[in-house]
Amino acid sequence: MSSARSGVEPATSVRSDAQAEDALRHAAARGQLRLHYQPIVQLETGRMEEVEALVRWERYPGLLLAPRAFIPVAERTGAILEIGEWVLEEALRQLAEWKHAFPQAIQHLRVGVNLSAAQLALPDLTQRVLAALGRHQIGPSHLKIELTESIAIADTEHSVSTLRALRVEGVRLAMDDFGTGYSSLGYLRRFPFDTLKIDRSFVLGLGIPGQDEAEAVARAIVAVGHALGMTVTAEGIETAAQLAHLQALGADLGQGYFFSKAVPAAEMEEIFRIS
Repeated sequence: MSSARSGVEPATSVRSDAQAEDALRHAAARGQLRLHYQPIVQLETGRMEEVEALVRWERYPGLLLAPRAFIPVAERTGAILEIGEWVLEEALRQLAEWKHAFPQAIQHLRVGVNLSAAQLALPDLTQRVLAALGRHQIGPSHLKIELTESIAIADTEHSVSTLRALRVEGVRLAMDDFGTGYSSLGYLRRFPFDTLKIDRSFVLGLGIPGQDEAEAVARAIVAVGHALGMTVTAEGIETAAQLAHLQALGADLGQGYFFSKAVPAAEMEEIFRIS
C-alpha cells in the first residue's frame, strides 16, 4: 500500500505485543481508522480516472500510522477482516457522497480498495461486496478491487473462481505490484484482471543511467498487459522524466507524488473543485 508523507508516523512497524494487537482489533469500533485517497490519472491527458483508498490508523490523537506499520500485525491476528470490511464500506460511502456533491466532475470516477488474503478466502466475498455496493447505491463498475500477485496465487482455484464471480457482476479488478512476485503468464491469463499495476520499484529507475533493467521490465509489463486486453497503471511517479518515459512506453494510467500524495477526503474535494 502507498503512504502519504504528511501526518504519517515514519515507524516501520507496530510493536507486536498483546496491548498493541488488542488496540488494533478494536481500531474500527473505536473510530480510529481513516482513509486517504490518491488520484490515478490518464497519463496522456491528466484526467482523473480513479482514486485509491488507503487506510491509516490514528492510534493516538493526531498521529497517523501508515499501512506498512500495522497491516502485517492485522493480517497475523485476523484483525485484517474487520479493517478490510471497514475500508470497503467507508470508501463506498465516501464515493456516494462525492457523486452527490460533484455529479459532473466525477461521474465516471472509480474507487480502488486493497483486498487481503483473508478477505479473498471468504466463501461469501462476492455477496459481501455486492451488499456493500447496494447499501451505498454505487454501481459495480465504480469499484476496483486491488490485490497482489502473492495473494492471488496463494490458492489459485479459489481465487480465480471468486474473482471471476466479482468480474461477472461488473466489479473491476487490478493486480497490484506486478513484476515483484512469481506469477507466470499462464497464471495471469487465468485471472480476470482489468488492470496491471507496475510496481514503483521499476518506475523509480526510469531515466536513470545504469537502470536499463527497470525500463525493460516496465516495457514488458505494458506489452503483456495490453496483449491481454488490460490497462496498465504505473505506481510511484515522482518526476516529469518518469512520466515522459511511461508515456513513451504506452502506460495508460499513473499515480504518485508527481500528481498528488494520498490526501484526506476534504483535500480530495478541493481537487475535484478545480478539476
